[in-house]
Amino acid sequence: MGYLNLIAGGVQAYQQIQQGSINAANARLEASRDERDALSAQAESQQQALNERRRAKFLRSRALAVAGASGAGISEDPTVGNILSDIETEGEYRALSALYEGDSLAEGLRSGSQSKRRMAKAYEISAGANAAGTLAGGAYSFYSRYG
Repeated sequence: MGYLNLIAGGVQAYQQIQQGSINAANARLEASRDERDALSAQAESQQQALNERRRAKFLRSRALAVAGASGAGISEDPTVGNILSDIETEGEYRALSALYEGDSLAEGLRSGSQSKRRMAKAYEISAGANAAGTLAGGAYSFYSRYG
């Protein structure tokens, strides 16, 4: 009967190691997903920045056309120059804001990814320690009964 308890302890230790490996693999998978999402967030922000710059360029062109159609010119009317400058400034501000938001999101995702990778390592260490404790407890119990 003592050998059965010892074998059961070995099986339990094996299960603890397997569960730790499963938890670690899941944490690594989540970390990989976070890294992928970080790259995606940066790519999306870059595309949004391009769109903002394109939009500003279009608005500037439209403002120039309207000013030209009205008879006002840039050299004659400083207001037109100020409007064009404001359009460019706002477009660049929006583009840089989009890039900043994407970088901030990516940074957070990468930080989470690093935490999940550390958690995976902790799962593996914890599983090994639990298994060793189970085996040691079973061996001690066996030795104290049949020693």
